[in-house]
Formats: sequence, structure tokens, C-alpha cells
Amino acid sequence: MANLEELSDLVGQYLPIELWEEAVNQANRSTVKSFKTGAVIFDDNTYEILARGCSHHNMKRNYLPTIHAEDHAMRVSGIRKFYCSSILITTIGKAGNFAFSSRPCVNCTHLLDKYEINKIYYLERMNNGAWIVNAVRTDNIIVNINQSITSVRAKYAREMRT
Repeated sequence: MANLEELSDLVGQYLPIELWEEAVNQANRSTVKSFKTGAVIFDDNTYEILARGCSHHNMKRNYLPTIHAEDHAMRVSGIRKFYCSSILITTIGKAGNFAFSSRPCVNCTHLLDKYEINKIYYLERMNNGAWIVNAVRTDNIIVNINQSITSVRAKYAREMRT
């Protein structure tokens, strides 16, 4: 496991360390006990923070038990479109170290696309134990999700025919 201090050289190559620190601060504010996620939306050119959010329990308990950090940051900001902006997502485990991946879920990815976030940054641990920073365009993730859904549906349809 690793924390921000141990990975500062790696993460500093992609974004200013202050953005990573703020994302970790947001994660630490989370009320979710198992994995605490924080998100920071920032301007691509100036790195100015436009919005921030953390995962937390949904007090309304409508259909989702938790509000994801990405969703929280976008909705609380009041901004309808985040032109020329990106998001940094961090997830902290119970031991206070980074989780193996902070990749956004399918619903949050669609929300990020809707709000016109350009790029998603998150940490991920590889099978060999090395850490990498993923910097993925939102539209690329959407294409990959749609291809995965299509292949699963095709596989299911083939199985149903046999």
C-alpha cells in the first residue's frame, strides 16, 4: 500500500501536488467507512480548483445508499458545464493508504461526460505492484463501456440461442 508522501514523485509528474493533497483531504472528509473517495474538478490551464466533493451516505436514501465524490463535486458546484476542465479522483482505504484503483463507476463516467469534463485522472495499482496515474479522456471511457456492454449482450444472445 502507499500514501501520497510515498507517491509524490509519481503523481507530481502529472498534476501539481496541491491538487492531489486537496483530493486526499476530500477523501478524508468522506463518511463512508470502507473506501473514502475524494474528487477535485480543476481548470486544465490554470489548475484552479472549480469544485470538490467527497463520497458520503445518502440521507434521503432514495435509491442509492451513497453519493459518489464525482457526483457530489459536480452537483454542489452549481456549474452546469465544466468546459476545459478535468477531474482528479482519489480513494483511501481503511488503513489510510490509496486503494488499488480510483476509477469512476459507469454512472459517474456518464455524468462526467454530461458535464463535459475533458479528462479523468486517478491512481491504479498494477498486478506487478507498481503504481500508475491514469489520465483518460472521458469520451474514451464511454466508448470502452459501450463496447463492453455490447459484447456482453452479444454473448448473452448467443447463449440464449443455443
